[in-house]
Amino acid sequence: MGTPPPVALRPVTRETFRAVAALRVRPDQEGFVAANAYSIAQASFHPTYRCLGVHAGEPAVGFVLLGTDEETGERWLVRIMVDREHQGKGYGRAALAAALEEFRRDPEAREVFLSVVPENRRAIALYEAAGFRDTGRVEDGERVMRIDLRA
Repeated sequence: MGTPPPVALRPVTRETFRAVAALRVRPDQEGFVAANAYSIAQASFHPTYRCLGVHAGEPAVGFVLLGTDEETGERWLVRIMVDREHQGKGYGRAALAAALEEFRRDPEAREVFLSVVPENRRAIALYEAAGFRDTGRVEDGERVMRIDLRA
């Protein structure tokens, strides 16, 4: 697989919002991930959510939404996407690794969850390669996966 390209996760700001909101997945992936503008709006209702652009220089090549479930305290990789023009270059792996590093900086984070549409085989393979495992849980029709940050 090789070493993923370096990326930086930076907060989405007033200055970067339009560029991040304009990022799109390929048409065949649209049913797998919500639009970034929706995710940014969703985060405004969850004080524990953080919207981060995935940057490999300028402008952003992707988007990540991280959060903590306010009821359970579970850490969640709520969304991750790479723009259709930048897919196949290793940015997805790099963004996933960077997101996990963000969680590892939190001394209380022991595990991270995500959910994925069962038909999104490419994403499932990416998550499994990073160490995520199926929990057997299903939420809103999506498979819930988990990684132990201490492993």
